[in-house]
Amino acid sequence: MALSLESQWTIVACGVMAHADGVLDGEECDLLLAMVEGEADAEEYSAWLSTISDRARLEEMLVQLPSPADSAHREILETAWTVAVADGERTDAEREALDRIATQLGVEGVQLEFWREAWTEGQHALAELVTDAACVVLAGDAPLDSDARKVIREFTRSVLTTDAHREELVGATAIPKRAEEVGRRLRGIPKRRRQWVIKTLAGVPGQTSRREDAQRRLMELGASGGLSAEVLSSLLAR
Repeated sequence: MALSLESQWTIVACGVMAHADGVLDGEECDLLLAMVEGEADAEEYSAWLSTISDRARLEEMLVQLPSPADSAHREILETAWTVAVADGERTDAEREALDRIATQLGVEGVQLEFWREAWTEGQHALAELVTDAACVVLAGDAPLDSDARKVIREFTRSVLTTDAHREELVGATAIPKRAEEVGRRLRGIPKRRRQWVIKTLAGVPGQTSRREDAQRRLMELGASGGLSAEVLSSLLAR
């Protein structure tokens, strides 16, 4: 099963951004590929896992891939820009990498800058969704207990946002979340990001003594977000 051209571009763009200021590790590779879960069989998944780890190969593909539809440009670039803040800040190298990706897509600099300003707000919303979802996985609609609060604080260190915003996220977890509302918000984002959210949450149940309950709530949240049982099982198994 071959990945769509848009999916290939998404993986390559995110990989280029992830390599811009450091080395991509295996966990990050899995997280990137979670966005195309259900499109690739095991053999192709393995091939792409190898590709993402190879910075030189990603750079080759960036100039070799045919251009995707114009309608896909914004989402590809926004997803890549979101990956750039994995370490809590964005660097000049990452900005330059996004400029190169945009140039290959034929997106003008003025348009990219306009989009980039809007993406900061969107990224904060995504970080809030991921954190609220983690609260639901740990406690459902109930307030977090002391153990769950410790898990959440540790979890927010890996949320894709700035360090300052992570502190705000921790503070907001004092208010109980509603699983139904979080599921509705999850349905409102593109499928690739829904899958990425679930993959990001995959390790949360293992951090609590009530692992089975948390795992069940994670599956229920994914289903509420419109993901199939097959895709969910695959995301949480890897």
